[in-house]
Amino acid sequence: MFPFRLTYDLSDVGVQTYVKYGVGLATPEKYTYSTVNNNDWDERYITNIAVGDGDGTVNRRSLEAGLKMGWEKCDHEAFAGEDHQSIVKNEKVLGFLVQLGVNEGLLSDNSFARSFEAQRQL
Repeated sequence: MFPFRLTYDLSDVGVQTYVKYGVGLATPEKYTYSTVNNNDWDERYITNIAVGDGDGTVNRRSLEAGLKMGWEKCDHEAFAGEDHQSIVKNEKVLGFLVQLGVNEGLLSDNSFARSFEAQRQL
């Protein structure tokens, strides 16, 4: 299904999964290495970095793996311009997470407002 060899299993985990991630930032996708023999050991040097779309840390292909693999209970949402760290302060993402907590009975409606406001202050 993927055009490259996987080194780990990406089977559908069978539980509701929410993937919120940033896109639109230059992100390393592939590293090319050269090996130099230094008598007793080989040293590897990065000789090229192919850059593509992602959140600045994780490339888009990896962020959207659940979509490509056809996970059934996976909600993906991309946020343009958000990086790997700023996504956790995105008001829409925070609101979604807190509302999910309320809906699942993990937070009361009062704690929803307090939690959301506290996160906005960070």
